[in-house]
Amino acid sequence: MNDPAQDFELERLISTYIEARATWLNSAAAGDDLVSQGESFEAVESAALVFLHHPCLTFAAMRRKVSFLLDTDDLYTMVREDEDETGEILRIFLSSLIAHHSTSASHH
Repeated sequence: MNDPAQDFELERLISTYIEARATWLNSAAAGDDLVSQGESFEAVESAALVFLHHPCLTFAAMRRKVSFLLDTDDLYTMVREDEDETGEILRIFLSSLIAHHSTSASHH
């Protein structure tokens, strides 16, 4: 039976992130460091950003999103350290937790 509160798009985004991250982790040869560039890294970064932008329409989706972020060190670090060229990752993530937010919200 399907849970009507479940956000299937959010679950798809989580799966996409997990798959992209696994591909990136497997891209390093044994004993080599992971490289934060290239196609597999860009796929992880892109999947992370899409996940972080996804708006939560229910409390269940909000709980799932926050839980996944807290359980995923890379994502948590990305948000905590506001890692992107705009320095807006934390604002984007927090705004995504409220469905009625405005994408042109004031930065006050």
